[in-house]
Amino acid sequence: MSYRIYADRVWIMHTCINVLLLFLTAKLSGITVRVRRIIEIAAGNALCFTVILLLPAPAVLQGEVGIILAGKTFFCLIAALWWVQRCFQVKSREGMRRVWICYMCCACVLGGVCSGISEVRELFGTDQNGFGTGGQVSMMQLLVWCAIVVWYGAKILDRERRRQKHPIWKVSFFWKTKFFSGSALMDSGNSLKDPYTGRPVCVLDEETAKKLGISTEKAVRLIPYHSIGRAHGLLRAVTVSELYLRKDGQEKKIADVTVAVGPGRLSRSGGYQMILHPALLEEKKGADHDIKSSDAGKSAV
Repeated sequence: MSYRIYADRVWIMHTCINVLLLFLTAKLSGITVRVRRIIEIAAGNALCFTVILLLPAPAVLQGEVGIILAGKTFFCLIAALWWVQRCFQVKSREGMRRVWICYMCCACVLGGVCSGISEVRELFGTDQNGFGTGGQVSMMQLLVWCAIVVWYGAKILDRERRRQKHPIWKVSFFWKTKFFSGSALMDSGNSLKDPYTGRPVCVLDEETAKKLGISTEKAVRLIPYHSIGRAHGLLRAVTVSELYLRKDGQEKKIADVTVAVGPGRLSRSGGYQMILHPALLEEKKGADHDIKSSDAGKSAV
């Protein structure tokens, strides 16, 4: 039995598949990689795959199709993992192991998608080269639609990953006669504390503070702050008697919260108006901070 293999088509198709796999792996792993680098690595991996596929089998193994395929598959896998390591360049072994596992999972999923595409191609009667006629769906069109779905799926996954990494809470409180309700970012990097009381400090957007009249308040506390590579100085702060937090069915009421006025806008896109301190979610012994459930704070940490 003999086969005719078009090396250029194999290389182009494998390059496209590798671009999708590396793009998905980067998004799911949360690693930033340049598009040019992804394309270069995908092309190199595809070239290795094509060369291994076209290499003639040793004379001793002539007729042993199963052994030949297993050997070529093994070498293709080793080459793919090496190219993945070249692409992401993760220094730790544990991190690289996670990237490899993510890459292999994406390959399995994409393999199932390609199998489905083959079934659809047969259903719509496309020819051997994947080009349909007379309104039939071609293999190239199906691959384009597959790429679009993968792209939007990766964007959604990336957005969800960012949301989980930087959770947004709904926050509300009264300041004298004025009421504030908006969004707040629970920032694990916020380490501001009142130097006198030791209480955690939240930061409010300067424009929002002006509307509430906090920025012109005379009876304030001064909170020293310092940001690496940015300005440093003192923030004006007041104490809010009750602050309410809401997120994913959780509701928390926190008493006597120190709120400082931030220098300028906190979010360029306006996605949040306040930065919360992570210590606000820690349970306090003997205090009932949760409105709906005493487990809300534990599940939020």
